[in-house]
Amino acid sequence: MPWFEHRHETQTENGQQHCPYIKPDRKETLLIRQLQSYVPDAHPLVFQADWYCNGCDSDYHGERYCLTCRTGEHSRRLYEAEKRATEVMACAC
Repeated sequence: MPWFEHRHETQTENGQQHCPYIKPDRKETLLIRQLQSYVPDAHPLVFQADWYCNGCDSDYHGERYCLTCRTGEHSRRLYEAEKRATEVMACAC
């Protein structure tokens, strides 16, 4: 089973302040505890997808968090049709 761990000495200041694994959102923590009261072995899943960030006009894959803008606030999910349309437009140029 894959896992990862954070090493304090390699964390950036931004990572220490905003990483959801180091500093989880209060609402998320409450929801996880509530779920675990019903299903004791339940663990949260990290949703990964393809994203487009309006803030810096870039595409990325993973969690909804743009490394350039340091937020997920300006990001929206890219769907297969959008990805294909982008590829076709890029090829037509």
